[in-house]
Amino acid sequence: MARRRIEKLDDDGVGTQVIAPERPRILVVDDEKAIVDLVTFGLSQHGFEVVPAYSPMQAWTLIKADASICVVLTDLRMPEQSGISLASDLLWNRQETVAIEVVVMTGGATADVAIDAVRVRAFDFIKKPFRMGDVIDIVRRAAASAVQRRRRAAEAEALRDRLKISEQERQALAARLSRLTEQGHHEPSPHSADSGIARTLAAALHDSMAHDNLAKDAPATLDATSRYAFVVAQAADQLDDRTLLEFLLTLVANPDEARRLAERLMVTFEGYAEVLAAPIAELTRRAGLTREQAVCIKAVNASAVRLLRTRMQEGLVLQDWDQLSAYVYASLASERVENFRVLYLDNRNRLLADDLQARGTTDFVAVHTRELIKRALELHATKLILVHNHPSGDARPSRQDIALTKEISRACAIVDIEVGDHLIVGRNGITSLRSGGYL
Repeated sequence: MARRRIEKLDDDGVGTQVIAPERPRILVVDDEKAIVDLVTFGLSQHGFEVVPAYSPMQAWTLIKADASICVVLTDLRMPEQSGISLASDLLWNRQETVAIEVVVMTGGATADVAIDAVRVRAFDFIKKPFRMGDVIDIVRRAAASAVQRRRRAAEAEALRDRLKISEQERQALAARLSRLTEQGHHEPSPHSADSGIARTLAAALHDSMAHDNLAKDAPATLDATSRYAFVVAQAADQLDDRTLLEFLLTLVANPDEARRLAERLMVTFEGYAEVLAAPIAELTRRAGLTREQAVCIKAVNASAVRLLRTRMQEGLVLQDWDQLSAYVYASLASERVENFRVLYLDNRNRLLADDLQARGTTDFVAVHTRELIKRALELHATKLILVHNHPSGDARPSRQDIALTKEISRACAIVDIEVGDHLIVGRNGITSLRSGGYL
């Protein structure tokens, strides 16, 4: 019998296969041969594959041998066993992966029959004499229900398998960490198990190792793993974004998984900075990372923000646009609601403080100019840089943004404080209102 394989791709791109009959198989059970033959012929004419049975015992034998039967159409009264009893036996403790629906045919559709059909969870019942059109309609709905139940059960089973695999991977990582900890007190041999880690790092760098002289410059006392780490540290600006991300992910994933995740992250978020700025929930939901992997990415992002803040505190903020834009983008691009920050500078353009002034909704944030100026006076700031984000991703200023900027600028001028710029951060870039002529 021809069947089709319906494949649903999960988050890792792995297919979960569900086998469903190309023509739904229907089992018709009745001790009256004329009725079985009539129903079999009618259903066959409308695309169903029908299996006839002339007794409950024969029906049981057929169902045990053929899991593709998804609907049983049974007579209510049969000498060997009633249709209600047969339905009850068929449905009792049956696995959803081989779910069936039972439709009961009866010569007298009394209230008791309906109650019995509901009690055994029969799909529906048909009163004799019946119209063939009604039978076809009910059987079609019953077949669709059974196939849908089987698909849902197969998907649930696949998810449970993935959870088991994740737990196995977690245990493997824990065991690996334990081994590395135990081996940390002696110098590893170039031929030990740790050389596998070195090969992992080497594989992650295979696209960028044209600059082999860097490896030669590494201190001779380093082991193989440390030498590749040295290469990464020295050649980070020469690695493409995907390779650098892959190297990072080898800390929390096996080499093959790290490569797949790096490629998926770059496709999903369209850039290295965008990957680091993405919220944990987006990394897990859209890219399929585990929470541990997502936290690793966010730890790197937090470190980058802290490094940029430290450099800004040491340098001249307004004289290094690249450094300033990198800092505000890393701080705000991934926020899901509007945040209004103020950078307070001294008369030499050094950063005194970076304050979150207000936090709003997805398209609005309330800013209190009085509190902003009060804070500037406390810090003896002479210049401000206003920064806020647009969660929509569009960094173009709105009329409200322009009006607020001018209002704050006028108020600050009264106390001899200058508004150096107002930056709007979106996932697609940064807009400077001073460059746009609004200040």
